[in-house]
Amino acid sequence: MRGRILVRREPPPATYGKLVLPNKDANDRRFETTTARVVALGPKDMTLKGADVEYGVNVGDRILIKKFSGTDCIINRDANYNILAELDILAVLEEGVELAIQ
Repeated sequence: MRGRILVRREPPPATYGKLVLPNKDANDRRFETTTARVVALGPKDMTLKGADVEYGVNVGDRILIKKFSGTDCIINRDANYNILAELDILAVLEEGVELAIQ
């Protein structure tokens, strides 16, 4: 699991916030996004010279990811977990930011 991140997808918000992310092609599900919380970080990835690559996120961070990125996994009968690479993270969201994804 080197260089991988375990996240828990969050349910969509009941109300819309101030930041709107338009979906140019509503029929193309590849571009749908969702928010998630970072639950755990795997061992750090390494460069060709053997140095550790630091993660750009921390445990507890709220992030924006593509809805169908990563690998779904079930932990304690809860299917809202994903294992993904750090490259699959689209943005790190500050606390209090609410998204309206159209």
